[in-house]
Amino acid sequence: MSKLLKEDRSGELRSFYKQIPMFSHLDDTQLNYLVDNSKEYVYEKGDMICKKNRFAQAIYIVRSGTVSEFAMDWNDFNIIVKTGSKTDCFGDLGVLLGENYFTTVVAETQSKIIRIPDRVFSKVIWENQSAIKEILAMLLIRLQKSAQKSISYTMFNSEGRLAYILAIMHNEKEHAKYIEVTQEALSQKCGIARQTVSTTLSYWKKRGIVELTRGKIAVIDMDALMDIAINCAKTF
Repeated sequence: MSKLLKEDRSGELRSFYKQIPMFSHLDDTQLNYLVDNSKEYVYEKGDMICKKNRFAQAIYIVRSGTVSEFAMDWNDFNIIVKTGSKTDCFGDLGVLLGENYFTTVVAETQSKIIRIPDRVFSKVIWENQSAIKEILAMLLIRLQKSAQKSISYTMFNSEGRLAYILAIMHNEKEHAKYIEVTQEALSQKCGIARQTVSTTLSYWKKRGIVELTRGKIAVIDMDALMDIAINCAKTF
């Protein structure tokens, strides 16, 4: 169950919002409006933050921790579509379109999550052309990632899929050495068994391709990882 943080961190929150592209061009008055109407909660591992098909009453932004975003079909079959971390947001499209949430989001680790009410978020975004442009850019990135996921499922066997997705995550982490992801979350992201992920990563570690620590993975030999992906591509 989530816990509301009550201490005043308005200065920290204002600085944090400036790190988020869609808020980076807001003036002080608009930033203060966001801060004054935001609340921060702590979610424990396994807590549901928002659920698909419930009306989008707020957007959520990750302050710290890791969350997983799941898409579900009519038969309740679900697959992880995104692993979110610091500054990632969700619920934005549902709020802006006046629709339900499109995905279910669950905390993978203890996470601090900021909640911005729908009316507040909509007012700030629709009144700022720069914010709208940033959201469109974010949607383009999401589309590209969706295409990459589709490629991973149709073009590779399980080992190749793991190599391909790990390579993408490595390229997305910018300057950090480690990819912060548990093997359980990685298995869900790849759509393969956790035991397969564990066995494959251990084998790659022995070959010097990856380095493993608790909840973190570092790619040591990117060329070798891409060779695995290419060699494990399906032939039709």
